[in-house]
Amino acid sequence: MAKVTKDTEKWGQVDNGLFVGEELVTLMIPVDKQNPVKERFLCINGNQIWLGVGKQLKVPQSVKELWDYSYSETIVAEEKMSQEIEIKT
Repeated sequence: MAKVTKDTEKWGQVDNGLFVGEELVTLMIPVDKQNPVKERFLCINGNQIWLGVGKQLKVPQSVKELWDYSYSETIVAEEKMSQEIEIKT
């Protein structure tokens, strides 16, 4: 698998090589029919990162890890909200 270098377009140029040395991995953000946006946003150390939805992306490992964590926390929050709604109705 490829690693980010200072010459890697986009990733090697972010915040003086923030991701340099990281492995590039595949990330696929699924399309959400209830929230049909074309991009999703992440912020790492003040760097704004926009990720395309419904596309196979090559991203640094830390970007994928942050996305996976954020997505799993969103699912947990949505499950808690739906349980609360069911109890109140």
